[in-house]
Amino acid sequence: MSRSLPSSSRVLSLALLGGLCLSLPAQSPRRVFGDPSTPQYAPNRTYHVENYKVAARINMEKGEIAGDETVTLHPLVPSLKQLYLNSAQLTIDAVSLQTSKGSTPLTFHSDESKLWITLDQPYTPEATLNLRITYHGNPQGRPFPDAGLSFIRPDASNPKRPLEVWSYGWPENNHFWFPCWDYPNDKATSETIITVPEPLSVVSNGELVKETHSKGEATFDWVEHVPHSVYLVSIAVGPWTKYSQTYKTKSVDYYVPPGTDRETALRSFGLTPDMMVFYASTYGVDYPYEKYAQTADHAFGGGTENISATSLAETTLHDARAEQDYPSFDLVSHELAHQWFGDLITEWSWDSAWLSEGFATFSAALYRGHHLGDDAYRYQIWQDQQTAAREDATRYRRPIVDRHYTRPWEILDRTTYQKGSVILDMLRYIMNDQVEESPSPSQPFFQTLRNYLTAYYAKNVETHNLINMFRTTTGRELDWFFDEWVFKAGYPQYTVHTSYDAAKHNENVTVLQTQKVDEVTPLFDMPVVLHFYSADGKLHEAKIRVRQKEETFAIPLDFEPQWMDFDPYNHIYKTLTLDEPIESLIARGEKDKSMISRLWAAQQLGKATGASTDAAVKALSQILEQDAFYAVRMMSAQSLGALGTESAKQSLLNALKQPNSHVRTAVVEALGHFSKDSQVYSVLVEVLRSDDSYAAEAAAARNLGELGTEAAFTVLQEKLATNPSVYVATGLIQGIAHYKTPQAKALLTEQSKTGITDEVRQLASRSLQGGGTGRNR
Repeated sequence: MSRSLPSSSRVLSLALLGGLCLSLPAQSPRRVFGDPSTPQYAPNRTYHVENYKVAARINMEKGEIAGDETVTLHPLVPSLKQLYLNSAQLTIDAVSLQTSKGSTPLTFHSDESKLWITLDQPYTPEATLNLRITYHGNPQGRPFPDAGLSFIRPDASNPKRPLEVWSYGWPENNHFWFPCWDYPNDKATSETIITVPEPLSVVSNGELVKETHSKGEATFDWVEHVPHSVYLVSIAVGPWTKYSQTYKTKSVDYYVPPGTDRETALRSFGLTPDMMVFYASTYGVDYPYEKYAQTADHAFGGGTENISATSLAETTLHDARAEQDYPSFDLVSHELAHQWFGDLITEWSWDSAWLSEGFATFSAALYRGHHLGDDAYRYQIWQDQQTAAREDATRYRRPIVDRHYTRPWEILDRTTYQKGSVILDMLRYIMNDQVEESPSPSQPFFQTLRNYLTAYYAKNVETHNLINMFRTTTGRELDWFFDEWVFKAGYPQYTVHTSYDAAKHNENVTVLQTQKVDEVTPLFDMPVVLHFYSADGKLHEAKIRVRQKEETFAIPLDFEPQWMDFDPYNHIYKTLTLDEPIESLIARGEKDKSMISRLWAAQQLGKATGASTDAAVKALSQILEQDAFYAVRMMSAQSLGALGTESAKQSLLNALKQPNSHVRTAVVEALGHFSKDSQVYSVLVEVLRSDDSYAAEAAAARNLGELGTEAAFTVLQEKLATNPSVYVATGLIQGIAHYKTPQAKALLTEQSKTGITDEVRQLASRSLQGGGTGRNR
């Protein structure tokens, strides 16, 4: 955390996370993750499934499915007489053993979520068994995302809803629509033969080998030849419009709602072939499947990486105006990365979900850097650090590999996603000998991942497989790194003191680790890069290794540094506390080669007090106007808002002319500190009415709502009556939610029934219950 020293000292005490200060809520007792007394392990298997063949007819009107499935399997035990498949909410009509001689009925019974099958005789591992199961049922007896299939149909409250059906297999939901071994520790090929009413069509896994039409129905036969865990089997049924691109000889298909033009589809998905080229080159393994499809599903949440057929929320489609603020490529690249990490190689059990989600989050950051430049990658890693640290501070602290979840959904947290990503960035930093450079397949880190993907192609993995691959590929022993970062928890909390010894020409750097060390949180052992800058811009780099509770390093240096960067490119997930004069902060913000260091300086200048304030405002105004990277300008706007002076206000007003919509939005949010000022109020109204950025308009709506005046409410009401985009409507509802008047309640009630999207309606409903203000400060 940060605090300001008395103004006469002209020194700010700085608390940094990942090289930057993180504004966390006050520390409260963390709750315990999951159930520490009950570790979860993968279930024992008595057989291996070779293939699932699921033929099913979907009744859209009744929300039912009727299936005829064949499961091909091999025993793993010497004498297999009885087995179970996972199955729930399905009525099993018959089970039989299919052989070249005919069909043998088998005895079966259902027990909770298991279908128990008794074979006609014991079978050895040499046998191949084909079990035929016919069944029917309603597979969506539970709400999304715990339903096997979701039936989307018009109803009285949502008459414009399309006719769609889509599956959501993760983590163990596919057994709600076909019996299967519903755990990731087995891989099989699959075939889905789905019959639906015309004019609906079906998207599924692998290649479409046959399509037939008869008596008002259509049947689509999809075959996936690469073995995969069963949760990756999927169907998406709808009145799709299809657009296509290519990757090499493979089709890259986009299935979107009718009426969506090609330009809109490509706006969201058009970078996919470039992403495939980037991932194949970076990871050294080509895209492994027959095709790649993406569907835009109604009422779907986020995205899910079904094998060769990703499902995404329909809301990822957007108009040209929204592209500047809400591009889809981060989501699209994340789900595509899963085709390598998660689908091709899959964790044995959910405790190692970071091998899927951490890798996909990291891969999306890599692609962001490829697409927008290296600073965009580093900024994304910084954001991942902030997100992971908020969970650590406000929810719980846990190791990344943790068996103590009570339900698999609990493992899908910021520790798995964002901390997993941050750890991979740190690992690349260590493997690259702390050299900052763009990713390349020739780097030891990526050479290891190529071998990892090759060795475990279409197989299951656990974290120790990754550790061993680093050992065999590079000769490096990294148990120490994985022990502290993956199998334990937390992060180092560094306090650093510096002093220059002119007689010895040394900069003395004392580093303390102040975190509480316990059975979960260790002392960390990490290499650290230091950058020392002279007043005339000379740069000296040094490398140290911090591993003790307190250490002092004497760095030979022929000049007294004006400022020091501790981990200048923000590789290490950490907090850092040090003292630095405001003159040094200003110089850092204007001159540092590292974007992250300039970003940090802009943030810390916003904490200036007393005699330092005017100098900080002047420096921030210059950074806001001149810095090359948009996020540094955004941080400068935020800090100017926090300082709250008249000159800070004027600098923010001037910055509304900036072309970058992210910066303008940050400026509008910062102007919320001045919203009672008549000039600022008029500007916020004008932004809401006419800015070309939806995000800026939404920020203005939130700020006006926080004012709580009758005039501001009238402005919000008038804007809402113009049927604005979903992005602006969301901001308007968040603004209106601050009012507790009958007029506000009536508006929110109307939006809860007639809002532009399901998401808007849900936000309005939550706001009526007091949970939808979405304060931005």
